Amino acid sequence: MAIGAYYGFQEEPAAPPDGTAGGSGETAPVPPAVAPAPASNAVGQAAIKQLLERGEAKAYERLVLTDPKSGIEVARTLMPAGWKGTGQVSWTMQSASNPAEYFMQAMSPGEQAAVLRMSNVSYVDPLSMTMMGRSVPREQLYQEGAYDEETGTAMLRLMSPPDYVQRLIRRADPSIQDIQVTQVEDAGSSKDLADLERDVAAAFDAAMAQVNRQLAAQGVPGQTAPTRVKAAITHMKFSQKGKALRASAFATVVSSQLNYRSPSYTKQTLRWSVPFVLMYSAVPDAYERERGSLQLFAENFSENQQWQAAVSRAVSQLNAQRLQAAQKRTEASRRFLQEQTRAASQSIQSNFDSIQQRSQAQSSVLAGWGNVTTLRDNYRAPDGGVMKVDSNYSNVYTDSGNSTIYATRKGVELDPNRFRQLERLPNVLPAN
Repeated sequence: MAIGAYYGFQEEPAAPPDGTAGGSGETAPVPPAVAPAPASNAVGQAAIKQLLERGEAKAYERLVLTDPKSGIEVARTLMPAGWKGTGQVSWTMQSASNPAEYFMQAMSPGEQAAVLRMSNVSYVDPLSMTMMGRSVPREQLYQEGAYDEETGTAMLRLMSPPDYVQRLIRRADPSIQDIQVTQVEDAGSSKDLADLERDVAAAFDAAMAQVNRQLAAQGVPGQTAPTRVKAAITHMKFSQKGKALRASAFATVVSSQLNYRSPSYTKQTLRWSVPFVLMYSAVPDAYERERGSLQLFAENFSENQQWQAAVSRAVSQLNAQRLQAAQKRTEASRRFLQEQTRAASQSIQSNFDSIQQRSQAQSSVLAGWGNVTTLRDNYRAPDGGVMKVDSNYSNVYTDSGNSTIYATRKGVELDPNRFRQLERLPNVLPAN
């Protein structure tokens, strides 16, 4: 079921911006955060096994993705105990919009179900260009997979979330066949998705308004059309290596039009991005049974701020390189390219920062995935952060090694000499 090796990680990466050796594209180690609990907990573990079998307790493990070259933790989440976690980090250092990419995946024993999250990707779609009064045909501006000169971003025609998800799946694994979309939930059918589209568009428009004011103060022409946001949950079925699967994928497409103007040139380009893709897939008879793993994975996902800062530095580094390259142009083209590259650089940085701020908030809409709508309470995680578990389980513990987290039903308590109870945080239940 693994579809993590999708197209974004096939290219040989360059060095990350901290000066360490370049990433090799190999799978980053995703071990438990700490070693398993010592054998002295044997009696406690036996009792826990009985509770798990009766459904009076659930067990979880942490899934941590680390960049193997810089040593920076990229992201973390929770998965059911016994599931296998994998992930990969790739520093492509080609697109200023997303110089690094990663994915994280949790898979059940026997590959019956899996949850996969893919990081931000960005594209441009050239619309038109006029040079010295002559119009350049659109087909001459667009070459799929090429990199736009001003923005340093890969070219791809603007897509809807369902179309993008299907493209992603097809490119992920040639053995995936017969993709059939069975249902699409969008803003027209979901108030949560409609609210999400409105909030994300407002955030991006506010950021770009600030960029345009800064450009105007520098005498650099630049104009960005209002942001358009399309969010959707695409339900599908397909086959992979002869195995029938059901799947649901959440994706948001954020787009805006950039209009470049100078005395000699005009150019219109659509810039669009997918802040993240979250997909759940399972064999048909396990689809409903394992859906709680999707909610667990999504609600506990957190991206490390140190990682965000490292990627932001790479964005700045690539933007500076493009500005330096513009110095080699003829005077007329150099001035135009410098102006537009500066405009694009600032908008890319603003766009990147907005994506980092909004991607976490978008996870909350996943509470509307059909029957997965279970309120989850917040607890103080073993490492001091915040974690969530199913609200049907009232007490949360960790073992002596902090390797496994247990949640038990009301009235079921674990031995305080063997397990540490985690603090329940007050007044943090999500609104109805």
